[in-house]
Amino acid sequence: MRAVIALATLFSLSLASKLCLQAPCIPQAIDADFTFVIDASSAVSFDDFARIKQWLLDFTSQLTLSNYDSQVAIYTYAATAKSYCSLSASNNRTTLTNSIKSMQLDNTNDRQLYQALSKEESEVSASSGFRSGFKHIMVIVSADAWTGTNVLGSSLLSAVQVKYDQVLAVGFGAKSVQNQATALQQLTRVSSFVFYSFNGDQLQFVSQWLYINGCPSITGTTTTVAPVIPTQNPSVTCQLSALNYDVYLIVDTSSAVSASDFSQVNRSFDSACESNTCVQM
Repeated sequence: MRAVIALATLFSLSLASKLCLQAPCIPQAIDADFTFVIDASSAVSFDDFARIKQWLLDFTSQLTLSNYDSQVAIYTYAATAKSYCSLSASNNRTTLTNSIKSMQLDNTNDRQLYQALSKEESEVSASSGFRSGFKHIMVIVSADAWTGTNVLGSSLLSAVQVKYDQVLAVGFGAKSVQNQATALQQLTRVSSFVFYSFNGDQLQFVSQWLYINGCPSITGTTTTVAPVIPTQNPSVTCQLSALNYDVYLIVDTSSAVSASDFSQVNRSFDSACESNTCVQM
């Protein structure tokens, strides 16, 4: 018989505005090269893919685009990798907007991230707008475990991590947590460089997170600290990882909770799942 535990942690949806107020710079002042690598597989529904496209339109609308401000390159991956806009081409806002609108959902069950990173490495260079002296940020949106050639531990990923100041990952949907939470942390090398959006409506919070990371004063260490596994009380006779519970988290994100505290709560949830067996039913 399954026990159902309801955990209520009080936060509300005003966190986004709080994050915005705490940002060390405004989006229009960001000077960075953004490279987006978007999951276009069947793990993303048609409606959610439309929301991802709208999110990209909304996110880039707040950036100042030019060869001395911000630039944006866009790739998708599924059975194959596709390029939709180069860094230099994004200086023209109309070109960038049309490129985002032209993005297509592949709708296959392949997620060839390795192909996308290979294509990025061969195309994103000084000749296509990659600028020396500017901040370089790669944003990988992933909805499920990758297929094809393994990215983790590859020389290709090492080259990407050296090339970019930050490799950020957006886990989109429940399967990104269920099937690749550890992989996303290994991809970025920094646990705080992973953000989960469980549906398209939550992408607005991803935008605020990206704006903050885009500010020139924001950096991250490249050493991932292993999570601390809690010590089990000797009086508990069963293994925690063997328990069979439904856990419901009702999370309040009101202004009563600081952004740093909210981030710590997220890390606590991640550590709990890493230390035990978490499966979505």
